[in-house]
Amino acid sequence: MITTISQEFYEMLDPKPELRSLADFDLGIRVASGEKLPYSGYVEIDITVLCSTDKVFTIPSLVVGATSYNKKVPIVVGTNVIRKARLHTKDEDEIPDVWNDAFASIHVSSVGVVKTTKPITIEPFNTIVVTGFMRQNRNCGSVVTEMHKRGTRAGSLFVPES
Repeated sequence: MITTISQEFYEMLDPKPELRSLADFDLGIRVASGEKLPYSGYVEIDITVLCSTDKVFTIPSLVVGATSYNKKVPIVVGTNVIRKARLHTKDEDEIPDVWNDAFASIHVSSVGVVKTTKPITIEPFNTIVVTGFMRQNRNCGSVVTEMHKRGTRAGSLFVPES
């Protein structure tokens, strides 16, 4: 996940960082629903994380179009920030729970593999409950799923038969 700031928030920055083009990279970034993420470019912003050392991180951040979500949450902190903050944390006892959770989420790449007896397709904007068994390395109550390469449509999640 990448760090993003809303266009509206970017316009309020003073001084305003240079908006740089991503045209040379030909990026096609998609959101969880499979739709393309509209962006106007990227900026380099300086971030200090309170639970880390006093180090300032310069982070590339996409400037994204207005949505109902980013009107309330103008900055989404990506794993590029979380990974750097984790490397420079202060005393473990002083790390807030939300940052510990963020650090833990990037530490483990997979909780386990779910196998089914028949394929399941989860369309964008839908939620389903899948009951079954899986081996897992740690205690968790819910997981984030990722689209399988055999997904039937953009944005759908396909769990293949195994």
